[in-house]
Amino acid sequence: MQRSILPLFILSLLFVMVSCGKSKEKDLVIKENDTIVVYNVMMYAKLGGYMDGNKKIFKIIDTACINADCRVQNEIKKYGYKYFLGVGLGTTECEIEYLKKAFLKKGIRTDVYGVSCLGTPPEDKFGYLCYEKAMNAAVEEKYGITFIDSMEKVRMHVHGICRTKY
Repeated sequence: MQRSILPLFILSLLFVMVSCGKSKEKDLVIKENDTIVVYNVMMYAKLGGYMDGNKKIFKIIDTACINADCRVQNEIKKYGYKYFLGVGLGTTECEIEYLKKAFLKKGIRTDVYGVSCLGTPPEDKFGYLCYEKAMNAAVEEKYGITFIDSMEKVRMHVHGICRTKY
């Protein structure tokens, strides 16, 4: 009796594992007539969305950027504002530390994100740095473009000082 139950158990376990794996992928792609609705960049790439000469019609719903806006509002309520500084190869630690102090005088925390000289993914498909851009826009809305411009001027000035200092 026990010998006959074991294969049945293994078979049912395999069935559950296989069926669960496929349903996850189905949720990421929906076909509407001849249009493929895609919700994330990985599935878009997997379906050949970035390939030249692709004849498929895609409708892109960028849930990451939609979620970023909600996340920004929640984090502002909980923790306050945060400004993201783009840093590249020429950015010095001295420059970042100086800007952190300048932003903190207004009660704004800072963080950094990497900027590549090679470019970024195409913006027309899926957003890039959605959370960072949304948070920076919220800071700009709250404190004004004049404040952000003044911080950029400070950054340029400090960049020169930090480069000659070290």
